[in-house]
Amino acid sequence: MSRRPREQVHYLHLKELDGLEMLSAQYYQQTFSRHVHEGFCIGVIEEGAQRFFRTGAHHVAPKGDIILVNPDEIHTGSSAVETGWRYRAIYPTPELLSRLTQDLFSTQRFTPWFTHAVVHDEGLAQQLRLLFDLLEQPQNILLKETLFLSTMAWLTTRYSQTKPSLLSLSDAKSKILTIKEMIATHPEHDFSLGELAGFAHLSQWHF
Repeated sequence: MSRRPREQVHYLHLKELDGLEMLSAQYYQQTFSRHVHEGFCIGVIEEGAQRFFRTGAHHVAPKGDIILVNPDEIHTGSSAVETGWRYRAIYPTPELLSRLTQDLFSTQRFTPWFTHAVVHDEGLAQQLRLLFDLLEQPQNILLKETLFLSTMAWLTTRYSQTKPSLLSLSDAKSKILTIKEMIATHPEHDFSLGELAGFAHLSQWHF
């Protein structure tokens, strides 16, 4: 008698990224009834396929596709194939993204809204997987923060329903040059992105 495969779930709470939550899961029989999250769900299907309800319609995300759910948006989740599905996802809150973009866009307190539940973008999916790999490793805070922000910038500028104009900061270049000199002078110091951005008086995203 063969045993059913075990569901596997692993959570990460990343203090170095303001408490960003990350999930790595393998589901076979699991079915999620209608529910909501306080933050965005941004994930990549790594094996199998997921079926879910979002925005008044049912969707199927196969291997390699990106799944997007907005905060407080009712959705479900189940396998679309007999072998189940495996995925990794992060759950940034609107407050986190708004704080990081405070001087990047001309619109104050900008929060993206993703109209598509499933996105096929091989380049972005690959970058998300690189981000997930990095987040699962210790240390490298500056690289984690930088890759997280660059990935969110790519996702937001390409797939958000609202696309705000970028805010130009006339004195940003001189601030960046000052920080470059500081990093070169102290190569042994493990700077964080937030620390460097604070020295330059810029948001982490703009920095």
